[in-house]
Amino acid sequence: MPPRQPRERYFTPSEANLELQKLRPRIERAVDQLRTCKTLYQQLRNNEPMSEEQRVATAREASRLREEVRHFVEELSETGIEVKGLDPALLDFPALHQGREVLLCWKQGERAITSWHTIEEGFAGRAPVVDADSGAWEWLN
Repeated sequence: MPPRQPRERYFTPSEANLELQKLRPRIERAVDQLRTCKTLYQQLRNNEPMSEEQRVATAREASRLREEVRHFVEELSETGIEVKGLDPALLDFPALHQGREVLLCWKQGERAITSWHTIEEGFAGRAPVVDADSGAWEWLN
């Protein structure tokens, strides 16, 4: 496996929380769009009674919603934020903690980013963010 390339952007816990607050309405919208998209595709798979015109409109709407969600995920990825899921929403913000690359982790339903984990351990290895504004969290942007 080739070595990981350094990231272009790392977030401090404070920066990640500010970004999360700005993104929250769009995240909630994407979650709702994804759920609606899944419902529409399920209706099509189940051959629910509808006219051919309704079937075509349903397929178009599902496709449009899927494309909007995909575009939003790409936008987040371009900022360095990793989208691990949208149902529920799960986001990782790259960070440097005591010189080591880690991920600040947020799961839908949490008020703020209060956890982090190593890249290797993933979500199961979540640890609390301690001293969010201390020198343990580096800013290298």
